[in-house]
Amino acid sequence: MRVVYVEDAVIQAAREWAERFAKTMERSFDVVPADAFTEDVEADFLIFATHAKSRSVQRFLNASRELRIPYLFLTPQMHYPEDTVLGNVLAPVTVLEEEVHKAELLSHLARYTDTTVTLLTAKDYGSRARTNTDKIRTFLESRQADLGKSFDIRTETARSDSMSLYKEVMNVRGADMIVWTASRDYGLDDLIFGPAERKLILRSVVPIALLNPRGDLFSLCD
Repeated sequence: MRVVYVEDAVIQAAREWAERFAKTMERSFDVVPADAFTEDVEADFLIFATHAKSRSVQRFLNASRELRIPYLFLTPQMHYPEDTVLGNVLAPVTVLEEEVHKAELLSHLARYTDTTVTLLTAKDYGSRARTNTDKIRTFLESRQADLGKSFDIRTETARSDSMSLYKEVMNVRGADMIVWTASRDYGLDDLIFGPAERKLILRSVVPIALLNPRGDLFSLCD
């Protein structure tokens, strides 16, 4: 399969990083101009290189609402390491049940890049976020046993609850990628002020990988 790089903005460092990412993941790498992009493109990773502007980001968020594959956002203000692809992937975990779907992508990233996976659990009153973290960790541990490989898995507790967790990770600099779950639906606040994932993309200094909350999410090919 392949990584498709949708170029809405010319960001040389981002393109070079994306090409290294594809090579490390053992995928082919294809560049598609933004005006030629269609939602039915055949790929198992999509990467959108775009301006850090609300309208630009929202355009691709809208186009990606039904995708069953992971999709990444790269913008000019993000940092792209030259000496590595991924050293630390941060996965914030909230109370939502679809958070556990991050496990498959995280295991895939850890398998090919040897990245550290940091699970950041929201600080809620209940135990649902912690339960989701435990499920993700159990999946990762079973995958490393299946693959005969050791993953570096770390768990931390956030300062924020599930509703505010995106604000806490907006300016994270100790990671090379953040894996976030896109909104199930857009409420009135999302339509007026923008969904959490858009705010995160606009402020983040590291690439953002998004997964849509679907029961039949995706299955990455080995």
